Amino acid sequence: MKNLYLIFCLVICFGCKNQSDKTLVVNKAETMPITISIKIKNHTPGYRLKIFEPIGGNFNYHFLPEKNNYSFVKDTTIKFKTQAATPGCYVLQYEANRIILNLFPKDSVFVTIDEKQTLGAYNISGSNAPLHIGYNKHAHEIFFGKGFDTIVVENLPDSQNIQRMQKFIGDKTKYIDDALNEGVVRKEIANYFKVVHTIGVANNFQNEIASLYGKTTFSQRTLFTNFYNVFNPYDTLISKAFNATRYILKYIIDVKRDYTLSVAAKLLDTSFRNLNAEQPTYDYSMLPSYLQESMYGDLIIDDIISPYADFDRKLIYPYYKQKFPNSLYIPLIDSLEIVKTLEVKAKLSPKFLTTDGTLKQLHSSRFKDKAVFIDLWASWCVPCIQEFAYKEKLDKFLHDNNIEMLYISMDEIKDSVNWKKIVTKSLLGNNHIIAGEQLRANLIRTVFKTQQWSIPRYVLLDQMGNIVIADAKRPSSEDLLFKDILDALPVVL
Repeated sequence: MKNLYLIFCLVICFGCKNQSDKTLVVNKAETMPITISIKIKNHTPGYRLKIFEPIGGNFNYHFLPEKNNYSFVKDTTIKFKTQAATPGCYVLQYEANRIILNLFPKDSVFVTIDEKQTLGAYNISGSNAPLHIGYNKHAHEIFFGKGFDTIVVENLPDSQNIQRMQKFIGDKTKYIDDALNEGVVRKEIANYFKVVHTIGVANNFQNEIASLYGKTTFSQRTLFTNFYNVFNPYDTLISKAFNATRYILKYIIDVKRDYTLSVAAKLLDTSFRNLNAEQPTYDYSMLPSYLQESMYGDLIIDDIISPYADFDRKLIYPYYKQKFPNSLYIPLIDSLEIVKTLEVKAKLSPKFLTTDGTLKQLHSSRFKDKAVFIDLWASWCVPCIQEFAYKEKLDKFLHDNNIEMLYISMDEIKDSVNWKKIVTKSLLGNNHIIAGEQLRANLIRTVFKTQQWSIPRYVLLDQMGNIVIADAKRPSSEDLLFKDILDALPVVL
């Protein structure tokens, strides 16, 4: 019997294990154009087209340049042009439609998305179209129409399950062989698609294999070990694939848990390791430098966009810039940091409103279709000001649930200078108004319902401007208040 492992390698790898990057890389000094034309038919108002392009040739689905975020009101065709020296993964996102294009320098593709058709029924033509069509058909739902246990069976020996798995992968990647045999694509392009497609199988197999066999050590997971032997996570091509980050991270987790550190020890960057001492989840210190650049760069960008509680980029980023001074991630990170700083300043900068009238009129003119949480206070009210200490958690909760914050001061108009001074000093941010005659009268009638009113008082308006809680708990009650708000607004739009 032929060596099953060898067959497995040949079928899924198509000769890529020993393949040189030189067949896939254009001279780095020589960038060439890549063009993607996207035609939207039967456009749904409000839908946006987003194009994620690789950073330094590596897969990117965290950073979206504003220029790649398109909004339009009718059917249109958008032509996206860029320059590249290496292959890369470009992701088109139009509402629920996601299209992955693995493009080479000089490629030109045309995509048509018709909203009247069923989800995923888009058309792709142009460079290597059969590969793009086949990849998008199989890549996202690698086991579509097949249960895992129909591919890998618990009581069969590993050798037979490898054979079953190789057949399954062969079926899923047959479109690549067909395109190659028909002379539609070149061999190196077919090999590239073999790599980026098949690591998707590894992503889907890992946990099931561990559970299915009850094997706790990496070296015992024969099937998944074969993937790593064939598709080495240290390969430069891997970082270009759609599932690159997941694939590399799974490998790191296994390596750190119980696999041999002999390779990692030679690559270990002790500076990165020391900086990650308290954050082992993000320890890429055993990766080659070119992967550290993309993995840490991607992680830092993601942390700026959506901060991790256990990741301190203030420690990592200075060393990152020192180690990779020419990285394409650095200008992106710096620009995002500037934007983030401006957002924070804007958040802390109060908006002083001047509109007077009823609460309903104020909602209609300033907060239409938004739920609003109102803090009724005054500059002379000590308990009111003490509650400001709990604003950070309140602001986060309201932001996460798309609820506006409005501070209404019950100060006299003549005291407006002192009112604004306390607002600014307390770093309240958000929206502020001092109640004029009409608003004060309306609040007394609809909220307090008595001339003997008292503050602090907290009020919740729904998206239509109706009062749904006239006397809410104080911000210091935190989770109890948040629960009441969510109960009063069962659907927060």
